[in-house]
Amino acid sequence: MMIKNRRIGWIGVDVGTSHVKVVQLTRSRNRLRIAAAAIIPRNSKWITSELTEEKAKSSANELGAAASLRPDLIGRSVAASLPMSLCQVHQLEPSVSRLSHSDRVVRQGLELATQRSAKHLQFATWPAEPDQNGTSPVRTNVLAVPQVWSDQLCDDIAHAGWSCQLVDGLPLALARAVKLVHDGDASAPWAALDWGFSQATFCVAVDGRAVYVRCLKNCSLQRVLDSIVDELKVSRDEALRLLQDHGLAGATATEASSIVSELISEPLEQLRQEISRTIAHLQGQRRTIVPQGVYLFGGGATIHGLAQHLTEKLELEHRVWQFGESDSTEPSQDGLQTCLFGPAVALSALGWEKT
Repeated sequence: MMIKNRRIGWIGVDVGTSHVKVVQLTRSRNRLRIAAAAIIPRNSKWITSELTEEKAKSSANELGAAASLRPDLIGRSVAASLPMSLCQVHQLEPSVSRLSHSDRVVRQGLELATQRSAKHLQFATWPAEPDQNGTSPVRTNVLAVPQVWSDQLCDDIAHAGWSCQLVDGLPLALARAVKLVHDGDASAPWAALDWGFSQATFCVAVDGRAVYVRCLKNCSLQRVLDSIVDELKVSRDEALRLLQDHGLAGATATEASSIVSELISEPLEQLRQEISRTIAHLQGQRRTIVPQGVYLFGGGATIHGLAQHLTEKLELEHRVWQFGESDSTEPSQDGLQTCLFGPAVALSALGWEKT
């Protein structure tokens, strides 16, 4: 590994409730590519309602499996993120000066917002956008997670033989992932939708910064899968394969895609409505960051026809996030489905930002 002109990125670890994803990037002639990647399913998926702030669950087995499966992972430095179902997202208004954003002030703001103690929380803060003339105080986004979970994650990483350099927020990683592939105007807002097993997270990114974050209500991928599981009596893995192979009924609908589309129509409509409400809110309250389009991440992004469906229903361009490939409205059907690894890719790239 080169030291001053670093060739290998950090090991990026995206901890999810159903899978743990691990990626390491390499850089050659200022181009990044995935050198190693692993996606490890949990033997027992985390149930969101059972996750507590007092006792954390371990990902040591999954990280150990990734280290064993990918002996080509180089170095020990890790940047990691935790599931959004464990996190709180808040915003401090301009009435609080940026200069006073000490830990004490942020904790007071969190306690005011939640009416609960924030002593047990760790948090990240970063500025949202100022108004157009830049004279007003900048609102501050806050992402908080129980310290017991971040401590457990660091211990799990150490157990795998690695060293945790940073526990990052998923929205921050998503925003950087958008910047890595977007070849348009960096100052133009684009959104990221991470449609995960237990949570759908929508964030707006401007030049690699997450200026707006919202967790979409009742929009987990689990709801979609269970609609198929309950009706067809198949496993969740089989349900996902049906969605990937047959997808949504479009202009070239087949009998299978029509059946699948009907089975998931209710949760899919819930997703559309929540995205629509979010866009309407931004148009009314924060017009400067209304996104020009949306990149799709996570297991939901692998559903065939999803990007086209949302583009038509919302009249807003949706693209499947793909790394190291040409832009496409569909996930790759051959080889690595990089839309599953977006946050982990961005976490690995932090190795260059932090050196």
